[in-house]
Amino acid sequence: MARNGSNYDTEMPRVFQKLIIEEYYDEGIRTMARTHVIRELQKKEFYTCSFPARELSQTKAGRKQWKFSYLDGSQSQILIARTDITDVYTAEYDPLTGLYNRQAFYRHVRVILDASQERRFIMLRCDIDRFKAYNDMYGAQAGDRLLPVLAGK
Repeated sequence: MARNGSNYDTEMPRVFQKLIIEEYYDEGIRTMARTHVIRELQKKEFYTCSFPARELSQTKAGRKQWKFSYLDGSQSQILIARTDITDVYTAEYDPLTGLYNRQAFYRHVRVILDASQERRFIMLRCDIDRFKAYNDMYGAQAGDRLLPVLAGK
């Protein structure tokens, strides 16, 4: 990254527009903006974000994660590493809704509860009753279109 960030500020949106799926572009620009990254690195050692990416000449389509950290103690340069996390992401998230799958949901809830034993929680988990009947009546494609709507996408 250039010292004043000018190369990053101009190139990141251009590259991101080609790589990231369109509906995530605005969120990606906000979360990867230089000022936002620096603000996050003031809070913690690493800052990560991930987005679905399209296929380009040297990049497979899938879920990509960017990890930001300072290169050294002077905090004058930021190191950015991009990793393909498609396999990890698909193991934890439902591809249609983007929500945790059942196993990941319970695992993450357990981590939160174990880390916050002194706090009280109210938890809500929803099941869609007779969804198979909906799929049988209207077809699996209609069911696939309905699930993201129910998930708030």
